[in-house]
Amino acid sequence: MSPKVNNTDKACYEGIKRVEKLTPCALYHGIHIEVCNLCFATPNRLKFLKSERAETKHIVNIISNLAMINYCIGFTLISGNKKLLKYIKQPLLLGRC
Repeated sequence: MSPKVNNTDKACYEGIKRVEKLTPCALYHGIHIEVCNLCFATPNRLKFLKSERAETKHIVNIISNLAMINYCIGFTLISGNKKLLKYIKQPLLLGRC
């Protein structure tokens, strides 16, 4: 378990526009990225989306590929309240396989 760090900041964006001021917060070491309503600004793209299960499978595949390339970084993918992936950082690529 990583200790909390007090000199971190929180930023919130919608699209490319910042919707909240940069605020200090206490977080664990690392980066937490939350993606919601990916096509909120372009409803026309909604018709190109497949089922939620298919889209989730694509995201899992992308994160898995990123985790294999960046074996020295830990990755966790959570969808809803369900943990889909957890890759612990490894000193060597062989440990990630």
